[in-house]
Amino acid sequence: MSDTRPHYFIGIPISPEIANPIFEAAKHEPAFTFKKWVHPLDYHLTLIFLGAAEDSQLHQLKGSLQAIAEETETFSVQFGNIDVFGDRRQPRVLHLEPKENDRLAVLRERTKEAVLQ
Repeated sequence: MSDTRPHYFIGIPISPEIANPIFEAAKHEPAFTFKKWVHPLDYHLTLIFLGAAEDSQLHQLKGSLQAIAEETETFSVQFGNIDVFGDRRQPRVLHLEPKENDRLAVLRERTKEAVLQ
């Protein structure tokens, strides 16, 4: 029997100033044949995938993540390759690979530690 609970991730929203040009460029790329395009306001940088989680787990995690967010200074991220997840003939997810970034790596690690507590 499959798990029908929602699946969650922790991510950082990408500002419209960055997301809109990504959307426009990708939309005109013939290799990307999405049946449905995600709205640019929903673009994000995934820090960690949680999968199915109980409300109590999410509530507990929220406080830890809030503290991490308050302690994290603003930083910039540059992206490299653009690609897709899933079958290239029917892609499901547009993916931009972030370039190596120490501050992003620290944020991902702290987020992972909070999830594993």
